Amino acid sequence: MAPKIVPGELWVGMHVWPTARTLLAPPICYQQPRCAIVALHWPYVEVRRISRRPGTNGIRYLQMGPGHRIHVDNLLRRDPHLRRAASSRRARPTPSGEHEQLTLF
Repeated sequence: MAPKIVPGELWVGMHVWPTARTLLAPPICYQQPRCAIVALHWPYVEVRRISRRPGTNGIRYLQMGPGHRIHVDNLLRRDPHLRRAASSRRARPTPSGEHEQLTLF
C-alpha cells in the first residue's frame, strides 16, 4: 500500500495519477490518466488531464479537458503502469573444495 500524502508533498503543476482507493472516488480515477494539479485546497486538489503533444517525444504536455476535484487519498505520485525494476539478486557463490561446512550440532 502506498504511503499517505501529507501537506507539502503536492504543489501546483505536479503530475499525478488519479486512482480509485476510496469508496466514492470520481470516475476519472478508474481511468488512471496522467494529470496536472491546477489548484490545491487541502485535502482536495483540482486536476486536469494532460496528453502528449505529437512530435515532442513526450517532453511538453498540454492541459486538456475539464477540471476534476479529487481527494488526495485518490492520488498517486508515481505512474501505476510503469514497470518496477527487477530486483538484482546475486547468485550465491558455489562452494569450492577449499572450505568444509561444519555441522552445528
